[in-house]
Amino acid sequence: MDAKGFQSHLEQNIALTKFMNFELVSLSETEARGAAPLSKNDNHRGSAFGGSLYNTLVLTSYSWLYGGLLKGDSSLALLIQNGEVEYLTEVLEEFEAVCKAPSDQAVKTFLKGLESKGKARIDLESMIFVKSSQQPLAKLRSRFVALKSGD
Repeated sequence: MDAKGFQSHLEQNIALTKFMNFELVSLSETEARGAAPLSKNDNHRGSAFGGSLYNTLVLTSYSWLYGGLLKGDSSLALLIQNGEVEYLTEVLEEFEAVCKAPSDQAVKTFLKGLESKGKARIDLESMIFVKSSQQPLAKLRSRFVALKSGD
């Protein structure tokens, strides 16, 4: 599934996507990139609101897993089980989140569990960046659970 096609899925199924003006910039089996404009996601100080950063990280991770790896398989339910965010510094510019595929072994174990048991968990990491820096400004470590329908 490509970014544009999955963007439609997000807008139809996750209302927050529209309010934040979240955009799935790119999507592949190896990574997803999502962005949200600072002007729609700022706080009283003009910096990015922590909740918007968190949601951008979660949406980007979800997009990689469900759209990039699982190709939008409608027989699956995908849930975030937990997520721990670390805000490293104030975000004062337009920002982008990146979720890269975990190790090949983690992906294989996840897919094998999904096939054999009808459910599986996978740990993901995503990060917030701005164009002017290669340093992450926020990090999310999350665990997602996939369930085959009826499980």
